[in-house]
Amino acid sequence: AAWRSLDAWVRNGVPAPRAVPMELKAGLKTFVPDRAFVLDAHGNAKGGVRSVAVDVPTARWVGAKSGGFRCMFYGYPFKFGAEELKKLYPTHAAYVQKVRARADQLVKERWLTSTDRDEILREAERAGIP
Repeated sequence: AAWRSLDAWVRNGVPAPRAVPMELKAGLKTFVPDRAFVLDAHGNAKGGVRSVAVDVPTARWVGAKSGGFRCMFYGYPFKFGAEELKKLYPTHAAYVQKVRARADQLVKERWLTSTDRDEILREAERAGIP
């Protein structure tokens, strides 16, 4: 989707989509990636390009680790337990519907291609959630 947006911008003057910046906590003295951001109700960083995994969460996602340089490039999840998942998504169909709605919105906003959307939906349909 990023390449398609860049191509449309260069060829046709259609600006690429924009997202609000990720929200950093106030008063930071040093930047520690896994502790620097304002979090939403599910423990995920606010702002930035919000993916389906972040807006229809099954985990708290941390995009980078503190420590050695190599660690900065690896994110990791803290998966929600069965009870939390059941609260968020009472049925599997409810989960898939939320994934579909968010993926459709991301296609409309040009953050995803329809092929990306279809792959995300296949994964959601196979997921054991709740």
